[in-house]
Amino acid sequence: MKKIYGIIRKLGVTSHYKGYFFVADAIRLAMDSQDKPLRITKDIYPYLARKYKTTTLSIEHDIRTVINVCW
Repeated sequence: MKKIYGIIRKLGVTSHYKGYFFVADAIRLAMDSQDKPLRITKDIYPYLARKYKTTTLSIEHDIRTVINVCW
């Protein structure tokens, strides 16, 4: 995970954004599940919402915020 955090920080995102941790976990989940296809809205968002005890809409919004910061 430290490597993933480092890459995200190089893109200009700090841990002050909630989406920072969501993106890191989504990347880790995708890397761990390379043998099967993952659907973002059906697999990743619900998993993260359960893990962080929030809604899928909140997860999506926070990840989009991180993407905008990167661009």
